[in-house]
Amino acid sequence: MPPSLPLCWFVLGHEPLVSLAELVQLFPRTPFKRLGNSIAAAPVSLPQRFINSVGGIVKTATQLADALDEKELFAAIEHELGTVSGKIHFGMSSYPGTHGALDAKTLQTWGLQIKKAVKANGLSVRYVDNRGAVALSSASVLNNGLVERGREFIIVRVAPQKFALAITTAVQPFEAFSERDFGRPGRDDVSGMLPPKLAMVMINCAAIPKDRALYDPSCGSGTILTEAMLLGYTKLIGSDMSARAVED
Repeated sequence: MPPSLPLCWFVLGHEPLVSLAELVQLFPRTPFKRLGNSIAAAPVSLPQRFINSVGGIVKTATQLADALDEKELFAAIEHELGTVSGKIHFGMSSYPGTHGALDAKTLQTWGLQIKKAVKANGLSVRYVDNRGAVALSSASVLNNGLVERGREFIIVRVAPQKFALAITTAVQPFEAFSERDFGRPGRDDVSGMLPPKLAMVMINCAAIPKDRALYDPSCGSGTILTEAMLLGYTKLIGSDMSARAVED
């Protein structure tokens, strides 16, 4: 039998049902499990650059355990940090599960306790504080190198005293989305307000084969066409009643 796939977590965006709809179109035969309102999970194999081809997913992560008590949770995190080479950078985020999320104070207390335990083993370690939030932003994860050379642990409360645990594998390329939004050559603040992230979600939800033509009849300054191009579409058509939009 082929080896089973690891359970992948998807941290959903501000509109979780829209984000989930995008996932269902991308993985049409995959049964997704909801871990609260903010996370969907499924045994899938993700392409290396998957996070760059979705608009509604904030983070992806790989599950380490599905039901740990507090002591087991600490042990699992400390064990994982022991596999990091060089100085260890780590942070912790909690998203609402079936029994709510951890509060920021508890998360900080746990993080400092784990830091102390790892340091007692002779390792150099730095804890990335959430600064009063229950989840690290994508910017914090990226700027502190918690994917490439450290760890972000995502904790979900699945029972009153039980927790599921995962480590972040990728975060949304927020800088690239912002650059395409504000740096487009013909930006129009009146008629060209469709965010690139939403355009990408719309294209993925439409599930048009890459070898088919994609037509945007009210293309504005071309956000949907641009995102479609980045997703690999080559037969693109846009039209608009506004001469300014066509020029842009």
